[in-house]
Amino acid sequence: MIPETPRANRPCRVTVNLRNPLRVDLTGCVFSVESPGLTASVRRRFRRIAPEESVDVELELRPWRPGPTTVVATFNSEELYNVTGTRKITVLG
Repeated sequence: MIPETPRANRPCRVTVNLRNPLRVDLTGCVFSVESPGLTASVRRRFRRIAPEESVDVELELRPWRPGPTTVVATFNSEELYNVTGTRKITVLG
């Protein structure tokens, strides 16, 4: 989820939602977000996620190029790997 309109060369917060579908804890959790036109991909380690727990993780991006792009969020853990979601956005100049 991107709650605000992203603007070039300004920080923008995004929220990544994940629900653990397994009956075991998720360990070694890492969320990452990348997109063409971002100054850098963002990566954040996260705590253990309990079975069937839902979490929201807020990350800060800084788009540098105005125009349409696709933001890709990826979650990895020891138990689940390469869980991805996408959202198309338009970055204002």
